Amino acid sequence: MSDLITFEVKGLKEMGDQLGQLPVKIARHALGQAVKAGAMVIRDAARPRAPLGTRAHKDWRGKMHRPGTLRRTGVLLKKLRTSNWQTTQLYGIGFSKIGFYGKWIERGKAKKHHYDPHPFIVPTMEENAEKAIAALKRELGIQLWEIGGKIPGIIIK
Repeated sequence: MSDLITFEVKGLKEMGDQLGQLPVKIARHALGQAVKAGAMVIRDAARPRAPLGTRAHKDWRGKMHRPGTLRRTGVLLKKLRTSNWQTTQLYGIGFSKIGFYGKWIERGKAKKHHYDPHPFIVPTMEENAEKAIAALKRELGIQLWEIGGKIPGIIIK
């Protein structure tokens, strides 16, 4: 007797052919929604970790901002441009125009006014990486389920 185990899988070529017929736009949409869902987990976890200021301040236009601006509106989800836009979707966690100073808090600033870095986004990303990947997988499954149901020849039960 041989110690080899043999098995046969049928239908993979046909399924691969049908999946190869997916339009690039639909595949990009599914991938984009999945990556966005993963990035939203990081953004939502980073917002409450943003440091609070101790006093109100005026911006360059003279508008008053009270402490907590960075937590409320400063941390954003941004779609990034890529050179290979057909197959790559990138989302980043960034700062709004009002919360522009978040990058100085995260990385520090060494020019005119010296600020020591107090990172809050990078540690949040490291702590929530598994949750983000789970959200990405879940959303990609949902998107592929919806796309598969729209393709003739694929029967989803």
